[in-house]
Amino acid sequence: MDVRINDWEAIISEIEKGPRREIDIADEHTGDPTPIASEILLDGDKEQGRWYQRERIYCSLERCPNCPHGDYFYAYRRNKRRGTVTVQFGGIPVFKREDIENMFSDDIEPLFPCDPSTEGVV
Repeated sequence: MDVRINDWEAIISEIEKGPRREIDIADEHTGDPTPIASEILLDGDKEQGRWYQRERIYCSLERCPNCPHGDYFYAYRRNKRRGTVTVQFGGIPVFKREDIENMFSDDIEPLFPCDPSTEGVV
């Protein structure tokens, strides 16, 4: 397959004209607390210098109709000597937070409700 640089530039230009992808929004997050809508500390300690969070973030200050975006996993590392924090995008969870909460709640209706008076009757 012979693809010229102009072809690649055209493809990239076409993608950039479209709506922002979720993965791009997640990857552009730098750890600035301003766009964070909510966070859950998963592991580690912010004071010790390494921690992992599950976050929902806003894509911009204007907040699009789909905001907040996420959930996304991030790994944070604090360098106390330099006074910096490094953020690394870790991925997108399989289940949304609400789905997990619903799985463990008692308010779920069973898929196949049974009548106790007919239980065991074939």
